[in-house]
Amino acid sequence: MKNGMLTVGFLAVALAAGGAGLTGRALAGEPAATSQPAQVLPEVAPDPEVARILRSLGAGQAAELPAARVIGNLNEAAKRYNLDKKGPGGRNYGVEMLWMADRKRAMYFGANHGVPHRLNDVWEYDLAGNAWVCLYAPDDLSKGSTTFAQAEFRDGVLMTPRGGPVVMGHQWCQSSYDPNTGTMYFNSQWPMGFFPPDIQKKYTSDENLHNPPLWSFRPAEGRWKPVRTAGGPVPAAGPRQSGQNRYLQFVPEFKGLLFAGPGDGMGTWKFSFETRLWKELLPGDEASRKANFNVDLPFRVGMKGWCQDKGVLVVCSQDDKLGNRTVEYNVAANKWSKTAEGPDTPGGHPSFTPGGYDPGSGTFLLYDQREESLALWAYDVAGKKWQKIKPAGAAAPVGGGSNKLIGYFDPQRNVFVLCRNTNVWVYRHRAQ
Repeated sequence: MKNGMLTVGFLAVALAAGGAGLTGRALAGEPAATSQPAQVLPEVAPDPEVARILRSLGAGQAAELPAARVIGNLNEAAKRYNLDKKGPGGRNYGVEMLWMADRKRAMYFGANHGVPHRLNDVWEYDLAGNAWVCLYAPDDLSKGSTTFAQAEFRDGVLMTPRGGPVVMGHQWCQSSYDPNTGTMYFNSQWPMGFFPPDIQKKYTSDENLHNPPLWSFRPAEGRWKPVRTAGGPVPAAGPRQSGQNRYLQFVPEFKGLLFAGPGDGMGTWKFSFETRLWKELLPGDEASRKANFNVDLPFRVGMKGWCQDKGVLVVCSQDDKLGNRTVEYNVAANKWSKTAEGPDTPGGHPSFTPGGYDPGSGTFLLYDQREESLALWAYDVAGKKWQKIKPAGAAAPVGGGSNKLIGYFDPQRNVFVLCRNTNVWVYRHRAQ
């Protein structure tokens, strides 16, 4: 059909996968490595107008795209909140979109605290076709952030009847994508006080200690899977602890995930896909958790940027009293270091500052959509310095409320992308 409507085959597979239960080996959440690139479904036909705009875009220039289309696995819960018309929209607790190098698209999911909904749907955005694709239609968790009437324990895992995660209140930088296996990982967190007593007891039992908060989602399958650890120590995160930002990042050298909650005193860990074991790399710092003063650690609220060519995780953070601070974690050195601080440094926030790393220029781009600090920032990773950017062309959109902006950097097309519902804005920092 015109403009790349969903293929019947994909729709059938997605619907079947979305309703499948999870038992046995599936609880381990171990995807098989992909031997060769698979066909990316659903196919989306390229949009000629988008191609023209991207070809004409010069360094330092920005443009608006035509309104994006919305397609995919949409159910009644999605339509109840007009997701079939506007796409996922920006959610209160997460503005980060994940670039998927194998699919050449960006994934998004997130949640609101029951206003107007609390959904566990998953989407991807195809820039070439200018289309939002719903990969997992939502389980309707709209009754409020503390209502778990639909939740059930299955093999020790709290999930919805369709096998999706129940706790979707905070996506806050706790997701990352592994292009080698085509898998997204999400570390779900939620303060224990929000759970009913019976669920608290099950979560804190020795039997369930190594069940999620870690989940996985494969776009090719269209379903969530919990990831069970094999034993040993685990980071003090997830539903057992309160707190704010922690950072999850796929690291090829680890063959697994980096988990960091340094500003919260949770330390720095890695998770191996092969052994399904956590290993502590750096211990938590109790003093920094309480006072937020440790000079080499990020504050408790921030936004991450993964510099894959440098093996560095950049965290732009903020504190109401202490100001703004940028730090880096160097994977090879296993070390956190402060690189920038003060009024000429932006304050990153996972609800307001979408960002993305531009490998062509070695720059982490960050857009602050808050009215009081509205600005596009660029961080030179080599020079350890921030600067404000004023793009030529279309002005960056203003977000907020139900029109919140989400974003990512698209290395395939060399543009920074901001989405506000079906409105899309692109910016090219440097020419290739």
